[in-house]
Amino acid sequence: MKMGKDYEKFFADYYAAYDDRNFEAVKEWNKQHKADEKLLCPQFLSPLPEYEYADLKVMIFGQEALRWHNPDDSMNFYEDRHEPQDYSDLYSDYMKLLNGDDAEFKKGGIRKAPFNKEYRRLRNLIQETAKKYGKSAGFMWNNLIKLTALTGGSGLKYFGEINAIQESSLLIKDELAFFKPNILIFLTGPYYDVVIQNEIKCTHIFDVVSKDKVEPFNDGMLCVFNIKNIDLALRTYHPGAHLTTEEWSGLHEKTDQLIVEKIDRLYSK
Repeated sequence: MKMGKDYEKFFADYYAAYDDRNFEAVKEWNKQHKADEKLLCPQFLSPLPEYEYADLKVMIFGQEALRWHNPDDSMNFYEDRHEPQDYSDLYSDYMKLLNGDDAEFKKGGIRKAPFNKEYRRLRNLIQETAKKYGKSAGFMWNNLIKLTALTGGSGLKYFGEINAIQESSLLIKDELAFFKPNILIFLTGPYYDVVIQNEIKCTHIFDVVSKDKVEPFNDGMLCVFNIKNIDLALRTYHPGAHLTTEEWSGLHEKTDQLIVEKIDRLYSK
């Protein structure tokens, strides 16, 4: 599926429109708050060819779009008034590193982030499993809160205080409809389930039918969401969570099993 012109329309209808509605309010917020409370540039997705043409499309979610910008340029804070396209270009550049080969991944220090390491681990697992069936797998990174500040958890903290943060999450509903992922993996932990499950401004972002436990884990550690039009959606801890090596080993083993079994069922028919 080549997105091309369709993506240009999607960008104008949703990302550019979001920017038009929210920039002035964010600029005012940033004027009134200290540096670690200022809102950063928003996360606007841009697909790489690997994703566009993939048989299996996977979207891996983190909690908040934190520290993904380039600290050496002027795009740190949303107040700098770049064009919306600059943010999708920034995302595209970041994804070329995140989805690149090992040499690319080592550039810019992004390999040090626990989330990025786990993203790569899951990416390798899914690619190898799909390859058994002659299928390709493409990946996009997303966040449940796409506008946040430098302080960790600030997007959730300020979620009800500024409309632009809630609206950043509501963009996900439109992204799901456009990018059409088959598999969603939430590396977000239980506290962010409110964004997955709850109604936000009279809208459910994800069409959740049920939330199922995965034995022998409690649903804080691992659960499966039954979401309309999604083949598999699972949520587990953020890779920065403080678990023992043994706990992580057991969690990875079960998570990997769920993913591999789903891909097997999709393509072994």
